[in-house]
Amino acid sequence: MKTKKIVILVFLLAILGTSLGYGQAAQENNANYDRFSVGLGLGLLSPFTDVMERSVFPTANELTFGGSLMLNYAISPALSLRGQFLFGSLKGNDIIERNRFESGILEGNVQGLVSLIKLLHPQWEGNTRFDLYAGLGLGLVNYRTEFFHNNILTAEPTATELVIPLSIGMRYNLTPRIDIFVESGFRIFRDDKLDGLNRPFSTNDAFNFTNAGIAIKLGRNNRSLAWASVPKMMYPGDVTRMDEITSRVNALDTRVTQTDRSAVVDAHARELQQLRTQVQEIQNRQAATAQQIEVIKNGQPADFKPSVAGLLSVFFRLNSAVVDNINYERVAAAARFLAENPNMNLEIIGHTDISGPAAFNLGLSERRARAVYNILVNDFNVEATRLSISFKGEDQPFADPRLRINRRVEFRVVE
Repeated sequence: MKTKKIVILVFLLAILGTSLGYGQAAQENNANYDRFSVGLGLGLLSPFTDVMERSVFPTANELTFGGSLMLNYAISPALSLRGQFLFGSLKGNDIIERNRFESGILEGNVQGLVSLIKLLHPQWEGNTRFDLYAGLGLGLVNYRTEFFHNNILTAEPTATELVIPLSIGMRYNLTPRIDIFVESGFRIFRDDKLDGLNRPFSTNDAFNFTNAGIAIKLGRNNRSLAWASVPKMMYPGDVTRMDEITSRVNALDTRVTQTDRSAVVDAHARELQQLRTQVQEIQNRQAATAQQIEVIKNGQPADFKPSVAGLLSVFFRLNSAVVDNINYERVAAAARFLAENPNMNLEIIGHTDISGPAAFNLGLSERRARAVYNILVNDFNVEATRLSISFKGEDQPFADPRLRINRRVEFRVVE
């Protein structure tokens, strides 16, 4: 019992620490994310009581089917609160002592769920669609047990007990709105009456519910808090290149100090200058990405740093190729740029996020590029020969491929 209390205390402290670490920033942008979700799970119930064929694990004929309904609220990217309603039946059979029981159960509980990946590795940069989580809470279970000894029935009165649900599971984000999950959870009873047999010095009854199911996010933002990740401050290639440059600069500094041959010094100095230029380019990309991160954190579509002043990317709603009023002004700015620079042309490049099938996204990126093309030609009388179209689908995301910042059309200057 002492060990159980220690485990519960440690878990509660972990939840509290995670909440303090993530909660404040998450609450600032409450309106930008869909925090509620509903779920349905179906699985197997198995008892852990005094009345079992084996003393440790239930046998196949002691497994029964059960189901659960869930409502989840995301407090932060790592912490959520879940209400769950569970229903089903349990049965056990002790052949040696000729005891068996059957019990119908209805349970309601509230659990705090914590993402183990985000708790143990907050800067996780792996597959953000996959998550491991654990949960702990309190609940009430209502049950009515029929106990048989030598096939003589003893019907126990309906009882309600306090239970401690302890869960662990994994989930996978199929789309911005849909998760699938597999979860296994134990319910530990306060007393030893579930199987109708209350023995002195016996451990409390318990049962396991292992289920798989689907969860659907509710809301209009089409953006889950758990997916509010932001692009890296440095691209992977930049990280590698910075390491290479640092090593080379250190080596050159040593050589320049140790040699007095002017030709060698001049060659090394030129290379040092080239390396410093590359470092500056990487730092500029870092600064631009940092600005995008601040905008993404605030839940607003971010503008790309234009290669030429005045050229901003055009953004779209989910599964849409319609240019709204705000983004129409950006197309107008591209038309002004062409009017002011008659020797320059534009390539119009369409992109999508990954919220749909790849083939659909490729076609959607083409429709977006053509929508911008048609506005430039029909509304602003831009010569068609000065424009070209390409479309990349979901293959060239600017940031996390699930974010809406990827639903865009970019302009590339062609001289």
